[in-house]
Amino acid sequence: MVIPMACPTVPGSADDQTLPAEVFLEQPGAVAAFTPSEGFWCTAFRVRYRDSWVRILAEPPSWSALCTRPTWYGNPLLFPYPLSIAQGSFIYRGRSYSVRPGREGRPIHGLVRDNAWVIDAFWSDEHGAHARASISTGEGANPGLCQYFPFPFRFTTSYTLWGTSLSMAFEATNLGDQPMPLGLGIHPYFPVPLIPGGAASDAIVRSDVAYRLPHLLSEAQTEWQAPSGPYDLCAGQRVSDLLQLAGAGSKSLLLAYVQRADLDAPTSDRGTGLHWSLADAEHGLSIDIISSDAFRALVLYAPPAQNVISPVISTCLSDGFNRSARGAPSGTIELDAGDTWRAWIRMDVSVENGKAS
Repeated sequence: MVIPMACPTVPGSADDQTLPAEVFLEQPGAVAAFTPSEGFWCTAFRVRYRDSWVRILAEPPSWSALCTRPTWYGNPLLFPYPLSIAQGSFIYRGRSYSVRPGREGRPIHGLVRDNAWVIDAFWSDEHGAHARASISTGEGANPGLCQYFPFPFRFTTSYTLWGTSLSMAFEATNLGDQPMPLGLGIHPYFPVPLIPGGAASDAIVRSDVAYRLPHLLSEAQTEWQAPSGPYDLCAGQRVSDLLQLAGAGSKSLLLAYVQRADLDAPTSDRGTGLHWSLADAEHGLSIDIISSDAFRALVLYAPPAQNVISPVISTCLSDGFNRSARGAPSGTIELDAGDTWRAWIRMDVSVENGKAS
């Protein structure tokens, strides 16, 4: 079921009057909430857990909290670039472009998370409940947003809630008369511990990333390392151990990985890309994120003293446009004038070795 209005009660909480939400998708064992007026975030994703409900995403307590930057809630969409652009400018096809800082005072995570989208459709069918919205820039559609990215585009996201799986289908169309670079990422924040009354040491993070970048903006491919010890996500790491890597005080956890060294190899819409998971086997809850082939980079992030952990799952590295201009592997995608690029990500939640019902 799709509810395109403020919902008085979301299962699992008595204080949902303050939850930022305008659109709800519902299934018998799950509910998801979205904010098309503010970046089309997924601000809540709750799943039936035994005799109660569990919050899969960390939820903003109010609209003002959601609009604050940095914001450590929900699942913001990062387009037309994830992560940052160094020094506020980038070179593309030999020309330098300046990018206006966003709400955080620097160019980071693109512009679609900070602006209003237009709802295109709501519908339900045998494949679940769906909501689709889009945001456009350029002449005739938010021309002021070109200060934040100089190439006009239309970006569309379709959310589907089916059972306890939340899928995102993305489309980016180049509305200009010349090629444009782009990158895309998601930045979901998961509460730690996953289950009320649990512990951070119960949660295990895994991912099929094969290389770690000792420095997030490292230019040389030869500096990439096979992760080992506490950095090896293929082997699985306790969240509590990862948080200790950041140390005490105000430091954040910030680890960068790539799934494979050939970041710029051609992609296939049919292929699957990066896999990331967070599981609490002790309490029988797991979250799996699976993507299409274009997503090959991961930054594992946790802000200080916030009790959340977040994977930035993206198509490219931080400062990807400038990396590409230097001839370094970046994952940057080039979209010709008038063309459309597509990708997808799915977030599956399982309870007690099986889907919640």
